Amino acid sequence: MTDRHEAAPPGNRRPAPRLRRRLGLVAGLAAGAGLWSSTAAAEFDVEKVVAAARSPKPDLVLLSAHRGLWRDAPENTITAMDAAVRAGFESVEIDVRLNGSGTPWLMHDFVLDRLTTATGYLSSWQDEALSELVRLRQRDGTVTELGLNTFAEALDYYASEMTVEDGRVGGFVLVVDLKSPASSDPNGANTSAYAALKASCRVLADKIASTGKPLGDGVIFKLKAREIPTAPEVLEADLKAAGCFDDLLLMAVLHPDPRNAGPGQKVLQAYFDKPYMVGFEAVLEYVGQPNATQWIAALKAADRTVPGFPSWNEYPEGVASSDGLCCVYRATEPTQVTDRRPLDYSGSFLFHLQVGANWLTADTAPFLNDYLAARGLRDLDQIR
Repeated sequence: MTDRHEAAPPGNRRPAPRLRRRLGLVAGLAAGAGLWSSTAAAEFDVEKVVAAARSPKPDLVLLSAHRGLWRDAPENTITAMDAAVRAGFESVEIDVRLNGSGTPWLMHDFVLDRLTTATGYLSSWQDEALSELVRLRQRDGTVTELGLNTFAEALDYYASEMTVEDGRVGGFVLVVDLKSPASSDPNGANTSAYAALKASCRVLADKIASTGKPLGDGVIFKLKAREIPTAPEVLEADLKAAGCFDDLLLMAVLHPDPRNAGPGQKVLQAYFDKPYMVGFEAVLEYVGQPNATQWIAALKAADRTVPGFPSWNEYPEGVASSDGLCCVYRATEPTQVTDRRPLDYSGSFLFHLQVGANWLTADTAPFLNDYLAARGLRDLDQIR
């Protein structure tokens, strides 16, 4: 744990009143669905989890529950986060984007239609209307009593699960995937993922101050390389101005570029040795994809963790194929195709292990946990 956190008091704070009301609804919904037991969450050493996210550990593939555990609860909610924590996952990934008030909210889609009783771009909605009028839907379209959660509320929950005792920070790691607006969004210029980084980082700094807990030790902001300034000094100046640079942990998502000269390559080179850059997620769309393969090789050569995202046969959105052209996500093993289209292997757990991934984010986290454990790759004692 860093020096700035040595004076953090031990113990838990109760969640904010509004959050307690929402968790009351959450508890009833989850208990009725059999979503989780009343047992306490598995507590991990946050510093050890982040260390494993930086550099791989033997016999351990880290696992993040993508948007929480959402099959029996609305995705990207405190409900889904809590379900993942109760199930014993060391990391949870949530999506965050800005609304019209400039406030970070938990939401994957740039429009509200699929997930809520409302319609239109999230960026066109103000805080009060989102809080009072909008309700979330289950995946089958059933309207729940749950409203959207702000990132501030998610951090209240995160703080409630964190313990600090004798210099050890216990809890889980929260990965915050900052989303970009649609190109057709009229408010897109004000709601970029980079703007969401600055706004969310300020919220984090405020919550650290109000809770007295080292939340920054375990919150990792994730965004696409094209959203990150290629000059680190620009990012550092912006986040220092926002008052949150000292608490920054970052992950960059690298998308392939045929010329290997795009933002992915530039960000990898510029930020590779920055202490706040926990890792790089190289998007590998097919076997042998040139620059993605080179990026993975560079990470492995430097003993850096290789994150991956093995999708399964059904996304939360209901999409069953990555590009509509090839390879519905059904098998857990690589398959072959006879035509000349590149095969999308991203649905294969085994493929990600073969290319060296040792931190996986999955919609089917419980199934992937069993898959990895059967192969001796879930030695969680190393991060407790």
